[in-house]
Amino acid sequence: MKILKNIFLIILILVLFISSCSLIVLVPIKYAVNPDSINKVITNIDIETLVEENPEFHETINKTLEPVLNETKKLGVDEKTIMKIVNSKEIKGMMAGVTSNLIDYTLTGKEHELISIDQIKDLVNNAIDDINKSGYYEISNEDKENILNVVTKESSTIEEVIPDTNIIEENLPSSTVDMLGSIRFIFGNKLIICLAIGVVISLIGIVILKWKEAKWLKCSSITIMVSSLIVLIGVIAIRLGSKMLLKDNTYILTIIKSASKYNLALSLIVFVIMLITIIVYSILHKKKVNAK
Repeated sequence: MKILKNIFLIILILVLFISSCSLIVLVPIKYAVNPDSINKVITNIDIETLVEENPEFHETINKTLEPVLNETKKLGVDEKTIMKIVNSKEIKGMMAGVTSNLIDYTLTGKEHELISIDQIKDLVNNAIDDINKSGYYEISNEDKENILNVVTKESSTIEEVIPDTNIIEENLPSSTVDMLGSIRFIFGNKLIICLAIGVVISLIGIVILKWKEAKWLKCSSITIMVSSLIVLIGVIAIRLGSKMLLKDNTYILTIIKSASKYNLALSLIVFVIMLITIIVYSILHKKKVNAK
């Protein structure tokens, strides 16, 4: 009977470890990729500075905007003018919306109409007006008209860069579609609910099995503390690794850095709480033993 009890206890500890570890990873990521968080990250990026200081980022922007840049240069529009528009709150807000919708589609399968050419023209028009109102840079009416005409002319090319989400999946191979299904299950609400139930059930089981020995609190706390420590180490490793591998991709690196900070914060908070719990338990347990 004691052997079965110990086996069951080990299983409960493993369930608690896996469930708590998974929740510490998944919950912050779901929070980090919501539209508000993505918008805050992208709108805080100074694209002009990055273009000036980072040749690789400059090259990426040039490739992305190549059709527009080529046509506007022919019409005498300075590249600096285009970069001012790209760095405007309107265009960065559009970039944030496209990015968050793509991430949401990847994680949940929810379809979004990303943006229309008419919307892009309105945003560019508003961005130019705001830049002129600010007084720090002047874009002439002729340049404004030329830029808007180029956006219309290159509409099909722009739509290829930011297609609707349903079109994206239509053009993906079946293996990638299957992978998307797995990703959506991992980050879906059902899995998080199951993991939360796993934590609750395993905690109740540990309390029942270790109640008489008064070690259930220590046992549970150590398990969750180890989970948070592993996540903490893993997130730090990912941040360092991405910094090395993606050092030339500032845009993606910024999003990863922002998303991972929530994992760092939650895992650190959980670790500290569990550590304090263990210390308090040990002190009280020691007093109880000495009193005997």
